[in-house]
Amino acid sequence: MSILIVEALSEGLIFAADRNITAPYQDGTSKQIGPRSKVLKWPNERAIVGFVGAAQINNQPIHEWIQKFIEEFRDFPSFEELAKELSCRVEKQRKIDEGANLPELLIIHLGGFEERKGTMVPVVWVIRNTHKDGHYEYKDIRKEFECIEAFWKYFPETDPDEIRRALKVRAKQFQPFWFHQGFDLITFNVLQDALKSSFKFLCEQHPDHDFPKSLADWEKYLRLQVLMYGSYYEAFFPSGQQFVGGGVDIESIPWPGPPQKIVGEESMIAQLEVQPEIVALLNGAKLRGVSIDALLREALRTVLPPPAAQAKLQAFLEAMAAGSENAPVLPPEANERAFYYEGQD
Repeated sequence: MSILIVEALSEGLIFAADRNITAPYQDGTSKQIGPRSKVLKWPNERAIVGFVGAAQINNQPIHEWIQKFIEEFRDFPSFEELAKELSCRVEKQRKIDEGANLPELLIIHLGGFEERKGTMVPVVWVIRNTHKDGHYEYKDIRKEFECIEAFWKYFPETDPDEIRRALKVRAKQFQPFWFHQGFDLITFNVLQDALKSSFKFLCEQHPDHDFPKSLADWEKYLRLQVLMYGSYYEAFFPSGQQFVGGGVDIESIPWPGPPQKIVGEESMIAQLEVQPEIVALLNGAKLRGVSIDALLREALRTVLPPPAAQAKLQAFLEAMAAGSENAPVLPPEANERAFYYEGQD
């Protein structure tokens, strides 16, 4: 069955899952048949997909089937269209595979970042054929799949330009926003809460434990959670019933754009102030359909020094290219702003 964890943080989006594959038999027994990936990322790092439940689709391992889907839809117009296409294909193929048999559980999470109101924000689509969550197991498993965007239903009143800060507040309390899917979630959630509480205490009280500061730091905690749950099954269940284990797969996507400016921390955002004249030049070129090369040449002509100064600059660059020991000594006026903007005889 597996365990799948998805966490949305101010640093980015992380998917983690174990690698055990369990094959059920008609007599009610089961067997672990080897590790396989349950988390895959698009080659352009635009999206991540993770899944739990059925191990095969169209008579092939599900990760191979989904990998072919990724290759076919390497570039996609939107997450909504991608999720609905995946949902439609999964439902159609699973109905063929199952025939008259009872449906087998399959849950897929698809996540990444998209623009909303001019701001890049996370989205997490869920494709599943379980239509009710029980206290101990999934209920109402059908042949029909639902496809919904699940992240934003938890933040209906949050503006897109504030969601990153909202996620940071949660993470500072060691309670990052998450989705969990898998076998016996009540046990996993209890063990995971105890683990997080323990590390929160260590980060507050132990000099050698720091709160996570990067996406890579948070990945370590997700890896630990999956390994912890795998250890639980290894310790308490015999071979064939170890539904979680076999190692960990983790994929992540950093939050697009510049890093956050954190008050009181060393990280800063470098800002470039563009002159209004340059903005007008860029907009005008776009309207005229001017190529980027032509635009750059036009822009350079407006800011480069006059011919006499250009000749001096070119001679200096050529000397530098020949070796720093051949570099000429610049005159004092070279450090003055006028040297670059006014004619020099």
